[in-house]
Amino acid sequence: MTHQEVLELSQIVGEERITSDEIDLLLHSGDLAPLPESLRNIYGIKLPDTLVFPQDVEQVSAVLKFANQKDIPVTPRGAATTATGAAIPVEGGIAMDLFRLNEIVEFNPQDEYITVGAGCPWKRIIDFLENRGFQLGGYPSSAPSATVGGWFGAGASAGVGVPQYGPAGEQVISMEVVLPDGKIYNTGPRESWLFIGSEGTLGVICEVTLKIYPKPERKFFMYDFDSIDAGVKALDGLWRLKPYFLTTINSGLASMLNEVGMHMSSKPLIIVGMVGGDEESLKTRWRSVEKACMEGSFLGEKPAEEEWENRFKVGLSFKTLGPSLMALEIRIPVPELLPLLNELEDILRNERWGVETLQGDHGTVCAVIYMLADEREKVAFLNKFSYIITAARLAFKHKGFLFGVGLHNTSHMNALHGEAFHFMRLIKNKIDPREIMNPSKTVQVRMPFFMLAMSMGMMRGVPGLVLFGMELASYLPLGLLRFGLGLMGEGIK
Repeated sequence: MTHQEVLELSQIVGEERITSDEIDLLLHSGDLAPLPESLRNIYGIKLPDTLVFPQDVEQVSAVLKFANQKDIPVTPRGAATTATGAAIPVEGGIAMDLFRLNEIVEFNPQDEYITVGAGCPWKRIIDFLENRGFQLGGYPSSAPSATVGGWFGAGASAGVGVPQYGPAGEQVISMEVVLPDGKIYNTGPRESWLFIGSEGTLGVICEVTLKIYPKPERKFFMYDFDSIDAGVKALDGLWRLKPYFLTTINSGLASMLNEVGMHMSSKPLIIVGMVGGDEESLKTRWRSVEKACMEGSFLGEKPAEEEWENRFKVGLSFKTLGPSLMALEIRIPVPELLPLLNELEDILRNERWGVETLQGDHGTVCAVIYMLADEREKVAFLNKFSYIITAARLAFKHKGFLFGVGLHNTSHMNALHGEAFHFMRLIKNKIDPREIMNPSKTVQVRMPFFMLAMSMGMMRGVPGLVLFGMELASYLPLGLLRFGLGLMGEGIK
């Protein structure tokens, strides 16, 4: 962007809501997972030119209209709690932080809905509703920091509430979205699905109206199992009961959480859940829980309720052992959890890792594979980074798919969606013909699969040699690297 363009943008949002300070730009150039400078070079990533904090939908509209006219890339972001690179503004341009759109706009207990800004953290909405006797139909495990727009952009298909009410997209009554040309568009329930999981590549979600539900009486359960097999069988029975909350923790993760002060069982698999209902239905559901978990040991309602209170802390507690972590997320059918965990035991035998699952819809789980990492140990980090392609292979092998696309998983989209991928590209071209919205994400494959597979294979086998090559490449002008990448990749402006 030119200095004049930045000046024009400051007139749109106001001088207090724009910055080009290098520290601010660096802080808004990544997400949950670290991406060392050498890897940023290989992807040809530029820092954003400027960062804006629009305060309402009209300012979002004006920014996108300006960017579309000037052909400037725009990358919207919430709290950037994913680890796929979805929030990384790879093509520079404008990074748009939406946290100021954080109001609870309307609460209607009679008609049971709530309207919230896209930058509102989920935890604030949870607390607001529960204090008034209501609950959401779904929210993420990163609720204290994750924002409404960010989670819907990432797909919102697994989390608290999802096993009972279905994917959170089904809780959407309407969305207010700004399209790439600046038009403000209000969706109905079906049209909202166009933007759910689009990761900010089709427009900016600014406001969402959601169904809400009366908060019922709750009962909490927690079981541990002597074998993963027995635990997965119990899980397969439990999800059919449609609990509001259902999660598992494997022994590796439990052991590491105990290192940071938690008190988890050491058995191979732990299941924690919660069911709701009136007094009579709770009795019936509780008997069903006991039947499903008959091969496990009941650990008590109080410990289960404590784990419910800790449901947002697992990832961050694990990270304290870091200094950093990698989080690979795949979504698979429940019966595939046993072979997946067995295979991970072999693949990750030299790593410090653990798995937490969150129940999704239709009998699926989102398996979050946590692995400790330290980007300062460059060779070892490259080796760990190569597990990104391993996660994709495991997802396909176990009849599932990747949870989140972002920057790192675009090369799998064709194999994942088949002919539907072609239609997704047509939609992108129709809505965003100038390709300004979050380039090189979802349907724009920045690095072709053969190149990604070759790179990841070398990172696994000869990471030192790969690092040497990357450090040599760092002496080349970024423009030359981007030119080379542009001969094969997409979304490079």
